[in-house]
Amino acid sequence: MDLRETHQMTREQEYAHWWIRTRFGYLAEALDVAQAELKKPLRILEVGCGTGQNLEFIRTEYGSRAQIESLTGIDPHFAEKPILRGGTTADWIGRTLDEAPYAGPFDVIIAMDVLEHIENDGQALQEWLDRLTPNGFIFLTVPALPSLWSQHDVRLAHFRRYTEKTLRAVIESIGAEVLRIRYAFFYVTPLVFLVRKLGLGARTGSDLMPVPKLANTVLRALGSAERKAGGNPWLGTSLVALVRKSSS
Repeated sequence: MDLRETHQMTREQEYAHWWIRTRFGYLAEALDVAQAELKKPLRILEVGCGTGQNLEFIRTEYGSRAQIESLTGIDPHFAEKPILRGGTTADWIGRTLDEAPYAGPFDVIIAMDVLEHIENDGQALQEWLDRLTPNGFIFLTVPALPSLWSQHDVRLAHFRRYTEKTLRAVIESIGAEVLRIRYAFFYVTPLVFLVRKLGLGARTGSDLMPVPKLANTVLRALGSAERKAGGNPWLGTSLVALVRKSSS
């Protein structure tokens, strides 16, 4: 996640936010697939780890966290010195893998809302693929629907928003296998469309804001139901994809 999206909330508010919690569910599903297929403790890298909330979820809440061998996070905007946390949240977080005690190969690479920030997305995917073990996985989330493009995307330095077809095409262009692509957050798409087209987000600079407790609970429940139903095949504000590296 872009660190510019989190400036209006405390770390605790961010971690409890319905949008963040819904994404944790998709992440857990992806890790379950990797666990089932690779049948070994996982070495995981998150690129663009932001404040580290995904790594914290994996280490403290993910159901099969005992089968995680290592967690590494990198983010070029990480403001602090590299952190060696001894397994409480992540094993290591810093700016680049050049500084990391372990630089791969990894069994799973997580890139959540990262690819849209990179002009040559195919090259980035190839670089991540090259850091995977045979049959390793990349878990991706990206902003969806070019029709939702607005000043929000400009402020966050996005190069594009994706459709299922365009994301699938860039993945397949590097010879990777698409296991799953689906839209997410369909239930807020009409509201997001209105907010973006009316320019309301420009008043705050971010869509990620605290919401009342009841609304947070309801939106989180809707997100969980949508995920358990397999996502949405046509529309949503995000796309979620699981990609596998060929062993050949």
